[in-house]
Amino acid sequence: MKKRDLKWTPAARTFLFEAVVARFGAYETWGGSSPKGRGAEYKKFCEQFAEIVGSTGDGVDHQIAWGTPTQSGGVRDWTKTGHAYQAILCLAAALEAGFVRSKDLPKLVAEGTFNRTKTA
Repeated sequence: MKKRDLKWTPAARTFLFEAVVARFGAYETWGGSSPKGRGAEYKKFCEQFAEIVGSTGDGVDHQIAWGTPTQSGGVRDWTKTGHAYQAILCLAAALEAGFVRSKDLPKLVAEGTFNRTKTA
């Protein structure tokens, strides 16, 4: 079985989105993929948060991106199981922290299984 990267635990994701909301506000106030007019501050935040969880600034930015609303009609189609897994966990943490609202959640289309064995 492939070993999962455990730096992004549910607690780490929730902590991330709580910190994002406290520092930059909810996603609806951003006006884009990062807080409007605060790109340098956002990048520094990602790098500093990365040190806490043992990731990279890009890794933190990717976690935040997985937790953002869809821009293409509210549907996300994840054909790779790992993508669905990451997105669902990030969206859950983002919702819990108030970064997104329930109306921002996409219609999920996920195929495949994650770490499941077939049973007879």
